Parts: sequence; structure tokens; C-alpha cells
Amino acid sequence: VLRVHPAATSAEARNRRHFDFLQVVISRTLLERITDPRRFDDIDPALALPVTSVMMQSQVLKPGECFVSVNAGADCIYVFAMTRDDFRASVIDNPRGAVTARFRNYARLNARAPVKEARVSVDAAAARLGEILLRDIADMIRRSSAIHAALDASLAGAPFETLACPGEDAPLLVSHDVVRVPGAAFLRYLRARAATA
Repeated sequence: VLRVHPAATSAEARNRRHFDFLQVVISRTLLERITDPRRFDDIDPALALPVTSVMMQSQVLKPGECFVSVNAGADCIYVFAMTRDDFRASVIDNPRGAVTARFRNYARLNARAPVKEARVSVDAAAARLGEILLRDIADMIRRSSAIHAALDASLAGAPFETLACPGEDAPLLVSHDVVRVPGAAFLRYLRARAATA
């Protein structure tokens, strides 16, 4: 609903509202995973505050950094990417979980002991899944020296850093610093703590 209404607003404004709403859900879920829900008062309040796309761009991200958030829905995958100067959102069709199943298979393939003969198929899968997931944000990725990636649910176990970005031959981790974070709020929290330490 947030991606299509109100129709009178721009697509970017609707996509930002969608991202911001997801961050509320993600930060609450993170709190529930790391704490006893009956003891929220023991948690640093900064961790509980969801972050917006505008806050990420103006207060959290540094020059040369890209934040990528990937959220899997029932029949689609939402990809959000932002740098200090750019915000982009895209939707990938995921009929009956077909794409998320490919990512689970890719994770299993990478979890096996390396076999020289299988290297070609692993590299081909990394390129194809990179094309699927990153095609609409590839230019943002290529311009960034560091990538902060927050992947949820079934995608979280996939080795995102081994994907190949369209326009690059090597895995992401070869030419970028890739940092996995549970969500935008956690990255903001870490940055705020580092600034006051």
C-alpha cells in the first residue's frame, strides 16, 4: 500500500515511506531478538529508535558508502539502496519464492568444501544472482568503496559479499569493503556510539 498510495506523491516519496516503515519493523524485531521483551528499559534507547532514509543520508552514511537493504516478501523482494547523494528502490518478482530459493541454494553451494570443478558453476551463480539483486543499483555499488548490507529473512544466510555486481568481474568483497548489519538502525547506533566514545 505504501508503494502505491497516495498516487499524487512522487514514487521516491512513496519508496522512502516504505523504507522508513520497514525500518520500524526491523528495529523492533532486532530488539526482540537480542533482549528479553519484558526488559526493554535495560536497552540503550538509541538502539530502539528506527532510522529514516533522510537520517541515513544526512547523518549516518559517509562519503563513498552505500547502504543496501533487501527485504523478501511473499512474492517479491524489495531492494533499497542509498548513498549520501542518491536513494533508489526496486522490486524483484519472486513468484512462489523462486528467487529466495535460488539464494538458499547458493548459500548451500558456498557452504560446501571447495571443489575445483565446481568453481565455474559457483562463479556463474554469483554473477547471475548479482544481476538479479543488484542490477537496478549497480552504478551506486560500483561508485562506493564500502557497502553496508542488511538482508532479512531467507536472504540473510546467503553470502552477499561473494555476489558479482553487474559491470564488475570479481565478487563484491574484492573491490569493496562489505559489512553486514542487521538493519539501518543498528548502523546508526554503532556510528553514534563511535562518535561519543
